[in-house]
Amino acid sequence: MESAAAPALYRTGAHTDPTIQQMRQHNPQALVALWRTVSAQVSAQGYSNAFLVVAVISLAGGLLALVRTWDRSPRNPGN
Repeated sequence: MESAAAPALYRTGAHTDPTIQQMRQHNPQALVALWRTVSAQVSAQGYSNAFLVVAVISLAGGLLALVRTWDRSPRNPGN
């Protein structure tokens, strides 16, 4: 699984984060750990957002079903 943060870890030049540059020079394996952490956080946030959307849609559907049946009075065929 590829993360959007992965290319930033290997970028060089004036716009490179100095912390990442230092990690790259001193301990390149730390970049792999950082990438995995960022990937896990991005995945968790994505799943959280999907869960929230499904919950809101389910709640809206339930409320819509209650509102549609609220106005209906019981029918008495004998009257």
